[in-house]
Amino acid sequence: MKTTLLTVKRVILATFVVFGIGHGLYAQDTLKSQWIGELGTRNGVTYEQRLNDHFLMRYSGGLMANMRLQPYGYGKFTVDFEYTGFAPYLSVGTRWYPFPQKNNSGFFLGLEATYAHSAWKFLVDKSDLKYDLGYEFYLMPSVGYVYAVTDRLNLKVALMPAVELSFKRDGEPYWGPNLRGDIGVTYTF
Repeated sequence: MKTTLLTVKRVILATFVVFGIGHGLYAQDTLKSQWIGELGTRNGVTYEQRLNDHFLMRYSGGLMANMRLQPYGYGKFTVDFEYTGFAPYLSVGTRWYPFPQKNNSGFFLGLEATYAHSAWKFLVDKSDLKYDLGYEFYLMPSVGYVYAVTDRLNLKVALMPAVELSFKRDGEPYWGPNLRGDIGVTYTF
């Protein structure tokens, strides 16, 4: 009986130690508000606002490499991959990190609304454009991973299926689904 009681005490003590250490580690691995610079398919500045231990609001602006994969044809649009150059963009969205890690890294799910002003696009062969779009609006759910290389440097990758509403330069609207992605490097200021 004395041995059993001693074993129970050790189990209880070990449980408190494990939960105490676990709580301490969890408290260090929560999200934080921060400014970041991005290079990659998106280039610009993003402010990440911490909402709680698992959610961030993100506000972004800059230049993005505007690429899309249309998985199937509809209307006048056919199955195609298209690169339409770099265009200025503004974006607002949210991310959920189920297990946040240092420097706002880890696996995430997100939802983002983006406006791209494609009328000002550059670094593209305009003779190769299938659709000469002027203004584009996207609603994009996303799934991705941010890997913390150092305390300030992250690598990011995300898959973003999009519902798009775009307008050609002649005013004809286009809407429908396509597939986008995001890959790059971020630096925390």
